[in-house]
Amino acid sequence: METPLIPALLILSAFLKGNLHTHSTRSDGDVAPVDAVSWYAGHGYDFLALSDHGVTSIAEAPALSTPDAFTVIASEEVSSTVPSTRPREIYPRDTISVHVNTLCTTATAAAVSLPTVAEALRATVANARAVAPLIQINHPNYEGALSFRDFDGIEGPYLLEVANGHPHVDNDGMPIWPDYDLRPTAEQLWDALLTRGVVVYGTATDDTHDFVRDPGFTPRRPGHGWVMVASESSEASDICDALGRGRFYASNGVEISSIVADEARGSLSMEVAASTPEEQFITRFVGANGRTLALQNGLSPFYVMRPGDSYVRAVVTSTTTLKSAWVQPLFQWVQPDSPDQSP
Repeated sequence: METPLIPALLILSAFLKGNLHTHSTRSDGDVAPVDAVSWYAGHGYDFLALSDHGVTSIAEAPALSTPDAFTVIASEEVSSTVPSTRPREIYPRDTISVHVNTLCTTATAAAVSLPTVAEALRATVANARAVAPLIQINHPNYEGALSFRDFDGIEGPYLLEVANGHPHVDNDGMPIWPDYDLRPTAEQLWDALLTRGVVVYGTATDDTHDFVRDPGFTPRRPGHGWVMVASESSEASDICDALGRGRFYASNGVEISSIVADEARGSLSMEVAASTPEEQFITRFVGANGRTLALQNGLSPFYVMRPGDSYVRAVVTSTTTLKSAWVQPLFQWVQPDSPDQSP
């Protein structure tokens, strides 16, 4: 297992809210970068990654960022392709998409077109890492593109979209078609990678394209998924550093006030913020192979790792709104004399 990027005791609070996947008229979005920033700044966000296809926000980022108010992160969606060999009657496109976001860089990375998805993913990740301190592998189930075996040889840490707000990315898996593999949910893929021992942090994003237009199908609107980052400051470099260390949680509607990850004890706990006094929550603690380690109700869930637990992560779901928050994994090997399960 790779060395976890987590100190002995990590207490996360005072979060900054941001979206890591946004398009503007610099590629296939429908508003200019300044208008995309204006929407997010006006809806309670603290930062935004402008991740247009094939271009970074180098020209816009410094001008659109407002010190101590809003931060624009230079980013790019590196958009590689693989020639499709799928039957035309069930997949009428010529290519399959493999997309990776660079974060906190003004340099562009080369996209590729290679014969297989695995080759394209490895090459795209390598090109992105050559120019960026942090990368995010996007929407693994979009077009049924990525399977677990396609990630062979890709080392962590990196970010993985497990809740992308685009209506066509199939976060919950997809029955592809006869004679082709079924794609697991994005969370199942995340757990498969974590079980392998790769440090992967899960994100929720908008993948926004449509702020104002009705494109003739389900619009790809903003406000569907975000990350809450415990950054030392609102500087882009500090936000990216915190993301790369897993100092954040992802959400599509559940707020967490604080997270405590105690490596020495092997415990993960959090305080959940209810939007109304009546709101109820259930927390699922998840371990290797996606196994449910514990289910707990209430605002103060906790879990102390048992011998044999290689990691634990948490999904907090509002049973009132059916929205969720995803807490990053704590990696730990616990000694056999540590049975305590009290907070």
